[in-house]
Amino acid sequence: MLLNIQDNIVLNVGKKIRNANGVSSGAILLCNGGLMRYMETINLQPIARLNTHHGILQFLIKKGINIDFINFGARKWIEVDKKTDLERFK
Repeated sequence: MLLNIQDNIVLNVGKKIRNANGVSSGAILLCNGGLMRYMETINLQPIARLNTHHGILQFLIKKGINIDFINFGARKWIEVDKKTDLERFK
C-alpha cells in the first residue's frame, strides 16, 4: 500500500497516491490509546467502508488522528493476500 508521509506522519494511505514517498507492509504497533481508537472505529463504522486495515488507517487520518511512520529501510518482502499468492512465491 502506498503512503504519503511528511515529518514522519502518514498523511494518506492508498493504492493510487500520486507522489507517494512510502510503502506500508501492513505491520503496525499501537499504544493503548491508539488501539482503543482503532477498535472504536471498527465498531462504529459500516464494515463495507472499513474493509481493510489500511482503510481503517485512512479513516483515522481523515478524522485528524496522527499515524506515525517509522522507516526501517529497504527490506525484501512479499504481499500475500490470498493462498494463491503464497503458493506462487514458494
